[in-house]
Amino acid sequence: MRLEDAIRQFLEHCEIEKNQSKRTLISYAHYLERFLGFANNIGLEKIDQELIKKYRLFLNRYEFRPRESLSVKTQNYHIIALRAFLKFCAKKDWATLAPEKVDLAKIPERTVEFMTREELERLFRRADDGKLIGLRNRAILELLYSTGLRISELTALNRQHVDLERGEFAIRGKG
Repeated sequence: MRLEDAIRQFLEHCEIEKNQSKRTLISYAHYLERFLGFANNIGLEKIDQELIKKYRLFLNRYEFRPRESLSVKTQNYHIIALRAFLKFCAKKDWATLAPEKVDLAKIPERTVEFMTREELERLFRRADDGKLIGLRNRAILELLYSTGLRISELTALNRQHVDLERGEFAIRGKG
């Protein structure tokens, strides 16, 4: 089986059987097209740890703009997509590298910083300038802060999702 055909079947599987989101499909397609471009549509049996090592070096040295390379986190997204693809290949009993043989790069733990109460109050005051748009901005900030919603979840919120009588709204979040 050629790499290009296997990737197409994997993306169709993700769309139909796994019912993954359009955003996930777009991301997988992007990451796997980069691997396909690197590997030149080889046969699946030619994917080995040496090829993966060379691909990781390629990703680490890749510049998408002059002097701007991919972060380790973004490189890991490429590898996560590749591992999901290899897992699919294993389920199909296609001879290729086992997904568990592909490790992710270690990412340093990030520290979480919290705003002080004064910083938060100053942010809310600045948003509310006494005009209608200021009230809207303040409401957006209050909602994000008090609920933990993601911005994408808030922008996807429609009137039919809001129940004013019960003081509730329904959100379909990530996953």
